[in-house]
Amino acid sequence: MSQSSRLSIGAPLSLCTTQGCTILIGRTSQTGLLRSFTIGADKEPAAVRIKGDGNIVGDGNTVIHTHKVVKKVVVQARPGEVHITGEQVVKVKDMVRQIVELEKHVKRKPKGYPQVYGALKRHCKAGQINLIELDQYDRAVKYLQGWIGRLLSMPSAPRNFPGWREVRIRKIMANAVKNGLKERLYDHLESRYGHRSVKALEDEDLERVYRLVLSWKKSSR
Repeated sequence: MSQSSRLSIGAPLSLCTTQGCTILIGRTSQTGLLRSFTIGADKEPAAVRIKGDGNIVGDGNTVIHTHKVVKKVVVQARPGEVHITGEQVVKVKDMVRQIVELEKHVKRKPKGYPQVYGALKRHCKAGQINLIELDQYDRAVKYLQGWIGRLLSMPSAPRNFPGWREVRIRKIMANAVKNGLKERLYDHLESRYGHRSVKALEDEDLERVYRLVLSWKKSSR
């Protein structure tokens, strides 16, 4: 190589273009190498993947924005055909109201309407009360009746719930009449308490008679 072909670099040199800056390092000779590297040259930027629904502006990055689409399926109620009737909806709501009222009186941490309705909908596998299927109505009523019965049987119910006696008396008589146990009930009252009046019973005796009539009802089935 001629003297003119030799390039000696004592310090790094840089050559800048629109494609970036090339830094020359080292020296050239018959046995030497010219080493270089480029700063700012065009290169493929790394993709930035974003999860979620937010918008992000990247500095020279390729932004892949994904948007989650949720389709809401609306079920049309068909009362009396597929779902419970309007009258049945009213009855269910009235029973829920009774439960919420009882919860307030007999529990320290009572359940409200959202909790009671939520439990009922889960029990019946329905998104809304008016979407309870017809064949699930009796199951719903039985579920709510059981809830009411448990609350009325709590030790705090007689002293904290003002309507406890009236509810118990009404339930005793309804079960007795419906199941043909009325005369049996009166005979039991007369032999045990000396009278034939459910209303004359003390609270503890009223609860005992209530449970007794329930046992008669179950055995008569």
